[in-house]
Amino acid sequence: MMTRTRPLFKLLLALSVLGNLLLGGYLLFFNETVEPEEQAECRLYPEGECAADFPASLTDRSPLFHAYSLRGEPTVFIDFSLKGTIPESIEAKYGRETPTEIVRNIQLLVYFFLDYQVRLGTNDRVAFFYRPADNKITYLRLRSRAYNAVFEAFLYEKDGAETYVTIDGSVLPPCLKNGPFADCPEVRLEKKQEVLVPVFLLPLNGEVRFPFDAWVLKITDFSKTGGSVQVTFPDQGLVGFFEYLGTVSPQIKTGKRYRKGTVVGTGGFAKRGESDGVRYFLERRDGTPVSPFFFHHTYLRLIPAEEKTNLTITQNFYRNWHKQGQEFEKQYY
Repeated sequence: MMTRTRPLFKLLLALSVLGNLLLGGYLLFFNETVEPEEQAECRLYPEGECAADFPASLTDRSPLFHAYSLRGEPTVFIDFSLKGTIPESIEAKYGRETPTEIVRNIQLLVYFFLDYQVRLGTNDRVAFFYRPADNKITYLRLRSRAYNAVFEAFLYEKDGAETYVTIDGSVLPPCLKNGPFADCPEVRLEKKQEVLVPVFLLPLNGEVRFPFDAWVLKITDFSKTGGSVQVTFPDQGLVGFFEYLGTVSPQIKTGKRYRKGTVVGTGGFAKRGESDGVRYFLERRDGTPVSPFFFHHTYLRLIPAEEKTNLTITQNFYRNWHKQGQEFEKQYY
């Protein structure tokens, strides 16, 4: 009896194993696999905010270093070597366009750094902080290969007004010696046929005088253009241009010669950047541009001695941020 049940037992066991194998294969190949859901890493800064909520901060391949001005305003750090134009160089590194205000701001400072001409060369190194609120540069550092020197400009505040100062405390811009203006107006630059020329931000109705004996060559219709007088300074071998005049003095006539100090007109017409200005520039007789600052020469305005401590604090503040900006960029560039 026992010998007959053993083959039956083996048969049942084999069928059971086969059934289990078929059931396991079905579950393996025909049932959907549910993978565990990955949780994004969450770093709380500030408290209550998660980095996963800001994908730009995680995926930006060309991040910018953010800092603050002396007054606590947000600033952004840019550091590049010149290869092409300023906008081209910045876009090549960061993939971002550069606002026109920043480019003009750089040009203005470099204009006074490098003997009143913008002569940035390939591989010159420029680093600066700017305020996104108004695109105003708060600190600029230039390493010039041609001059083998480093230049710095710091945005300095005095009596509620902002101006730029250099390492030695000189205020930018400097003042013209024996220029056409009685005071020392601020300056901005404009491009005229690929040449940067200064616009002096003269007060409304401020007088403009001939700095040398002058022979008047041409007068424009000031009712449409704000007034323009072109002269030659025969004793200097130069041609002078006075543009954006609010008024042209009635005594100024084409073909007449006038003595040094004669009033040519007044400021107050050209409204640019919320400031009135008179464009004054010089050319040699062959058309080569000459900077008024180079020809007239200048005298420097210095920060008063009692403010040297404040200037030192300003310089150390931005130099420290500059070092931190460089350390940040070493991680990405």
